[in-house]
Amino acid sequence: MHKIFLTLIFLSALSWADDHTISVLDFTGEGIHEEELRLLSEQFRIELLKMDTLRVMDYEDMLLILETSGYETPSCNTVACAVIASMLLDQEWLASAHIAKIGDAFVVEARL
Repeated sequence: MHKIFLTLIFLSALSWADDHTISVLDFTGEGIHEEELRLLSEQFRIELLKMDTLRVMDYEDMLLILETSGYETPSCNTVACAVIASMLLDQEWLASAHIAKIGDAFVVEARL
């Protein structure tokens, strides 16, 4: 009985230990160069990879899926666009962000 209980605990722990999947769309913005937005998006993906608890979808794979589905760029300006992209990419989570520069301040609106 004791061995069965330990086995069940071990199997339960393994089922909860699965990494979660996430895609990160290219960030959009106002008052910021496209190259800077692309670099910020890439840096965010790298930081997520460092966490070792997430499986981050490869950028090229994401780009291929979205282009095949009719998207011109891997970024979204609306919630509806992000929801559709999330369904197409078949990931548990999808991250997107809009960054605006107002004077010397930056405003970030991020969605998960």
